[in-house]
Amino acid sequence: MPAPAPEPAPEPAPAPEPTPDPVDTPTCTLIGNVVEIGISKTRYPAVLRHMRAAIARGWPRVLRINRVGADARRDRAVKVLPTRRGFDRDEWPMAFARRTWRADVAYVPSSQNRGAGSSIGLKLRRYCDGQRFRVIGY
Repeated sequence: MPAPAPEPAPEPAPAPEPTPDPVDTPTCTLIGNVVEIGISKTRYPAVLRHMRAAIARGWPRVLRINRVGADARRDRAVKVLPTRRGFDRDEWPMAFARRTWRADVAYVPSSQNRGAGSSIGLKLRRYCDGQRFRVIGY
């Protein structure tokens, strides 16, 4: 008597969906509205003066976060002014908020520039690239 035909192999079970790794899940927020980021008028007057002057010269008031390549944009933009002891070369728009190296660059006291930059950076940390924002003095 002939041997029975072999049964076809069972189809493999579908692989389970991987559990999302917390590192891979988005940890930033992107909202449709322009986010207002406030910095102190009394702590950072030179930074706010530079911002207002740059806007008056035609630079944008509302910015968009664009972190990738910010270091290279900053390095190229600040080359227009030599370093000066006690001062930083402040940029408007900030390197992480523009697509080109071009910016309005001015001297501001180092402590103000670094303090304002830290404050703005901390307040924008939770937002994704692409988020629109504007800086206001309070």
